[in-house]
Amino acid sequence: MTADLSIFAGNIALLIGLLIALAVGLFVVIAAWTSIKLIIWRTREHRAEAAHRRETLRPDGVPYPPASRGLCDRCGQTFEKVYYLPSGERLCPDDYNATYGQ
Repeated sequence: MTADLSIFAGNIALLIGLLIALAVGLFVVIAAWTSIKLIIWRTREHRAEAAHRRETLRPDGVPYPPASRGLCDRCGQTFEKVYYLPSGERLCPDDYNATYGQ
């Protein structure tokens, strides 16, 4: 009983083909995974930029004045966000919107 070299060559070619298909499949999976992660990252980036614009710009496009935690000069309450106006006045968001509009 002797080994047939043509069957051996066919089996080797099949194994090499399977390894190449596996490598290509792995490349496709990695590329798809990376593309999905990139799309998710860009979506989150755009949402974060939009949220930052909503926090820092009024609806008319004018930037809000600097803000930090403090005491409102009109209502006398403490807030996490008080706008410090150039005139020296400090206003909570409600009083600021009532004075300068939404």
